[in-house]
Amino acid sequence: MNSTENQNAASTGGDKRIKFRLIIHSFYLLISFTYCFLYYWKVVKRANFAATSGMDAVLSFTAQKPFQFRVLVPFIYKAMSIAGLGLLPPKAIFLGMSILIVYMIIFMYKLVLDEYFQNKNLNIILAITILYPMTWNYVLLNQAYLFYDYMSILVYITGMYFILRNKFLPFVLVFAIGLLNKETTAYLIFAYLFYNYKIIFTKKIILNTVLLTVIFLIVKMVLLLIFYNSPGSSVEICVYENQKILANLFKDRVLLKNSVLCFGGLYVFTFYLFISGRWKRYAAIGGKGKLFINLVFIPYMIMGIFIVYFTEVRVYTEIIPMLTTLFLILLSTVGNIGINPKEQIS
Repeated sequence: MNSTENQNAASTGGDKRIKFRLIIHSFYLLISFTYCFLYYWKVVKRANFAATSGMDAVLSFTAQKPFQFRVLVPFIYKAMSIAGLGLLPPKAIFLGMSILIVYMIIFMYKLVLDEYFQNKNLNIILAITILYPMTWNYVLLNQAYLFYDYMSILVYITGMYFILRNKFLPFVLVFAIGLLNKETTAYLIFAYLFYNYKIIFTKKIILNTVLLTVIFLIVKMVLLLIFYNSPGSSVEICVYENQKILANLFKDRVLLKNSVLCFGGLYVFTFYLFISGRWKRYAAIGGKGKLFINLVFIPYMIMGIFIVYFTEVRVYTEIIPMLTTLFLILLSTVGNIGINPKEQIS
């Protein structure tokens, strides 16, 4: 084959890859539209944007703490509203923004899975599984509208990707921006430590952890100073209400249903993965760090005793990618189904 034929073959192959990527991204957008339309019909359609916890209140600096601190999505929404020249109704703009965020969730989760499993083409399909627990927690079980939920998932997945890729500077940038969306971005600090468990006491990891903690404190202090006069409490303490919830859990069918069906039951597979010892099969090839980074749900639940209401299923944003990934890791240990771990490079 001469050089001209080689160039033509390379060009044809390149064209096929471009067409393939366009089809995949179009597919992701279509799925994102379908999911977000269901969310819109179930939750957003009846939502009150002018509520004290809503985007309008945040933009007018009249929202209650801690909602006033969560400025990222409202300002993106405002920029999209200006770009639309006021031609679209507010909820249509929010729908469009949600579609883009969910699309990015799927796309970034695909990149995360590429760090776990060898078959990148199969990962294209596996990435869509992230929508399964999201459907349960935000559409089927949920009644509450809060504008920052999907962005919280995107921030966590993106931060997780940069941790897995050992790219600290992009991770710091995502971390800092994420804090303007919701303070639970701080759980990425645990993810960073768990992934680097082998070198956790080295100078590099200690200094990086201190830097992340300082960034968290600075962002929180700046937001507190800017919105010092905003009504409400900066931190919502939930421990006493959680005691009541647990005491009456089996007497309230709604609370019991939400507890059992949260994440669509994916937590069952997480229990099985570790109780059965199958996690060792993945760890032997993929490495323990990739497993342990998903154990942030443990400190999440411990701290959640004090700062989240257990039965409010939409609050578990960051846990969604953890449990989904652990479920897929379990699948990779069951027979030869093509979900093969990506070998850990020492």
